[in-house]
Amino acid sequence: MKNTKLFIKALKYKIVGITSRETAPVRWHKSFLLYPFKLFFHPIETFNDLKYEGKSSMIIANAMAILFFIVRLLQQTATGYLFMPGGNDGVSLFTVFAISIGALLIFTICNWSTSTLVDGEGSMGDIWIALTYSLLPYILFTSLNIVLSYVFTTTEATFYNFFSFFGLAWTVILIFLGLMVVHQYTVTKTVFSVFATLLIIVCFVFLLLLFVSIYQQIYSFVMNIIREIIVRRL
Repeated sequence: MKNTKLFIKALKYKIVGITSRETAPVRWHKSFLLYPFKLFFHPIETFNDLKYEGKSSMIIANAMAILFFIVRLLQQTATGYLFMPGGNDGVSLFTVFAISIGALLIFTICNWSTSTLVDGEGSMGDIWIALTYSLLPYILFTSLNIVLSYVFTTTEATFYNFFSFFGLAWTVILIFLGLMVVHQYTVTKTVFSVFATLLIIVCFVFLLLLFVSIYQQIYSFVMNIIREIIVRRL
């Protein structure tokens, strides 16, 4: 009887120990820095590790977004003149921020909104991590093109365009695979989700531009009234 109680007690501690190890949060490790690069060779497996094995890092995701913004800014301002016919005059920091960080945020929010309608399993954080980690090919090849723009001539523009297309295409494929893994969708459902997300983005941008236009008209109307009142009093 005593031996039986000891056995049950030992078994209980064994089960508790296993459970605590399985549910314990995974601590950040420097090896997490390699996971964006692992997407180059094993994208689906890596996305699974990021979501289900706790190998993702919001710090790395935010750093990738910042790098994306910096590369977009350098692309507009530091590319060689042979590959920037329009020059770099009039580049707006706000515009670059809007089409980089702003676009990432809008896509994340809209895709999360779409996923709630089609039974997606990914949270907003999961979508943000999958989206930003997928930007690495674009960041690397665009950075390479900025350097090569000072070396290549117009006769070598084919290589420049190929690197641009390859980096962008690879990033788009990774984003597609990332959303498929994050939401546990089939290919067909992922395609539908992406198109629905783009449709929501178009509606969102239209409403945003409409709001800005109405705001500008109201602001201009109020300022004209104020100026008229000031002029009449003077």
